Amino acid sequence: MAYIRTSPEFEKIITERDSLVLKRLVGRWQDMPGMGSGWGTNYSFNSDGTYYFEKWEGGDGHSGTWKVQSGRLVLMRTREWVIMGGKTGPGGGIVGGEHITKEHNPPKKFNLSLSSLEYHKVPWYPSIEIDGTAFWLMAGTR
Repeated sequence: MAYIRTSPEFEKIITERDSLVLKRLVGRWQDMPGMGSGWGTNYSFNSDGTYYFEKWEGGDGHSGTWKVQSGRLVLMRTREWVIMGGKTGPGGGIVGGEHITKEHNPPKKFNLSLSSLEYHKVPWYPSIEIDGTAFWLMAGTR
């Protein structure tokens, strides 16, 4: 049976798929297939609909709310931060920089692409591409 893209049946299928993807995204995702010691980029998607993103190389990040809609990841950014100045410390990370935070009201909306969730034998962690960048599930529902 073929579904017309605007039919109620099609909308139901999309809604059910989005709900499944949303449940599987809950957890902490990192852009490396192994546990990093602080030099990875991370997304944390919480079951309450909030998220946290941090790019460890520079300490920059953002947070807000998230949902899956029509197979895409929708982020509503309410806060972002950046470290200006400073220098790289002996163990990595930024030392001596100024931490600048900006609140967004209304939130800034970002609509990101999602690939299918993939499971690998090695490493065992599931992976997904978020807007073209691969991330591996470090903690959450497998």
